[in-house]
Amino acid sequence: MRENGSPDPEFFNPETRSFMTVILPIHEAFKADITDSTEKTVMKTTGKTVVKTGMKTTEKSVEKSVEKSVEKILRYLSENPRATQNELSIVTGLSVRGVEKNLMILKKSGRLRRVGPDKGGHWEVV
Repeated sequence: MRENGSPDPEFFNPETRSFMTVILPIHEAFKADITDSTEKTVMKTTGKTVVKTGMKTTEKSVEKSVEKSVEKILRYLSENPRATQNELSIVTGLSVRGVEKNLMILKKSGRLRRVGPDKGGHWEVV
């Protein structure tokens, strides 16, 4: 950062040392490219960083992609109730672990139910 003339980074570490916040200030030459509607917010309760551009945020984008993944899973399982997690991974583009998490969310919300054993059973979209 020093080589390109950027300001030094700022490090903040609370006494608990359970997380660290790093601020990387933008180079002066690029500040003109940023609009007033762009801001960076650190949400202290979750420790997440959300970059806002107007009303659109990365957090909203993540929510939308999760909704799309969930809908893909439900649509595929309604047509293929004996589908495996590997199949769902290929169809949705998620990792197998991502599919597992979404299936767990769907089961907890009551939108999906497993009928029968893990091997030999099937999914029922509620």
